[in-house]
Amino acid sequence: MKKNKILILFAHPLYEKSRVNQIINKYIPDSEYITFNDLYEEYPDFEIDTNREQDLILNHDIIIWQHPFYWYSCPALLKQWMDMVLHFETENDLDIHKLKGKAVFQVMSIGPQNHSYLDNSPDDRDTMDYLLPFQKTVEFSNMQYLPPYMVRIDKMNSLVDIHKKGRNYGYILEALISNFVSAQEILQFKSLNDWLTYKQKPFG
Repeated sequence: MKKNKILILFAHPLYEKSRVNQIINKYIPDSEYITFNDLYEEYPDFEIDTNREQDLILNHDIIIWQHPFYWYSCPALLKQWMDMVLHFETENDLDIHKLKGKAVFQVMSIGPQNHSYLDNSPDDRDTMDYLLPFQKTVEFSNMQYLPPYMVRIDKMNSLVDIHKKGRNYGYILEALISNFVSAQEILQFKSLNDWLTYKQKPFG
């Protein structure tokens, strides 16, 4: 069975201060099928090499936008990546037809101050409502949008809890590489967190 190649587009402007992302990234499998692309490390001046990034997309089957959830959105460099790389207006741009069959989802860290992002929050909005612009961007780009994996962080989180979330992340990546889980199965759930609960895998 063909294995999937995964491109992780990691965008965190304060990675050195993010204990959560430093921990969960340790559980990303060391695999020839995974490319980890740290955007803030690669483009500190925000001068994105669109040809390089477009080649990366075309050479991978699954794209992950991994980022903290800032102000109902993503960090600025990831938004600029979308604006510049997913561009289809001229003949020299990315060929939208070549993106068909690829899938995109988000891995988001959500901090304790962001209580309004939580389901059943006071503003009566579901988390997925805030992700609609990302979903529409993916669908417009001729790709498939999959439910996110959300790393919710609060003051009660211990290091043990964060490591569990990291192991779950690694499990998701291994499952996607090996085709252990299909897009059709994932789409039955609101999030990959819910899928993990359904599978009772692997670490709570």
